[in-house]
Amino acid sequence: MTNSPKEGAAGTTDQSPRWEGPQEKRPRGYLPAKDNPDVDRDAVGENN
Repeated sequence: MTNSPKEGAAGTTDQSPRWEGPQEKRPRGYLPAKDNPDVDRDAVGENN
């Protein structure tokens, strides 16, 4: 596992996965979420 996230083409192994959980619990090597999961609702209307 890598310690720093990689920006790359979406959907390829050149890009690190995005962490959709609470930012304070984001593991090393994950990119931050594109939205704010603590505030923004998901498809079923839930958030952190």
